[in-house]
Parts: sequence; structure tokens; C-alpha cells
Amino acid sequence: MYREDNRYSEYIAQQIKKGTTTCALTCKDGVVLAADTRASAGLFIADRHVMKIQKVDRHLGMTMAGGVADAQNVVDIMRYNANIYRLSNKELMPVKSAARLCSNVLFNQRYFPYYVQILVAGYDDKEGGQIYN
Repeated sequence: MYREDNRYSEYIAQQIKKGTTTCALTCKDGVVLAADTRASAGLFIADRHVMKIQKVDRHLGMTMAGGVADAQNVVDIMRYNANIYRLSNKELMPVKSAARLCSNVLFNQRYFPYYVQILVAGYDDKEGGQIYN
């Protein structure tokens, strides 16, 4: 009985590992983010119209994969801080700073980690298009 239960557990674990794919690329005048729109867990499709690409600010976006609540929480934190930066400094948050902020947010949750995989991408006048994982 244990062997059958163990095989079934392994089968379910293998099916759940198949997740989403998001990608980003830089070009001369900007950054392109791409993702599918299907939310799934293995063979189960929960929703066919999910927004996996989120706008953080006018020049900054991120793709998300993993736990929906965790990803939305990280996006909300990023939007909040990007807005505070823009209001305080009267300029847009540098993409590198946004990536560092996202890294710090994820690191600070290391004992109760967010179940997310994120790409942060944006365009600065000084640095051009940038992508961070």
C-alpha cells in the first residue's frame, strides 16, 4: 500500500512542477515582456485569462510565476515603493534599484518564503533596457 501511495505522490509532484513560462528581452528602444495567460496546476486549468505581466510604473514591469497571492503581494510592494520614489525624488525609480528592492523583499521573507519566480524589466534613459531575474 505504501509503495502505491508513494508512486501516486511522485506522479502528482511531477505534474505540478510543470508551470508557466515567462520571458523578457531587450531591444534598441525598450524591453519586451511575454507570458502565457493560463493558470494551471499540473493538468488542472484554473483560469485561461490571467495577467502574468504587471505594470509597476511607466517604465517598469514584471512577469510573475508561482503562487498568485505571493506574486500579487510582491507587485503591490513594488508599485507602492516606485510611487513613493517618484513622488519623493520627482523622477522615475531606476530599474536597477527596483530589482534590488525586489531582491531585498524576497530575501527578507527567506524564513517564510514567497513562492514566486519574477522577472523585473524596464527602460532607463541612461542605461537603456534592463532585465533582472
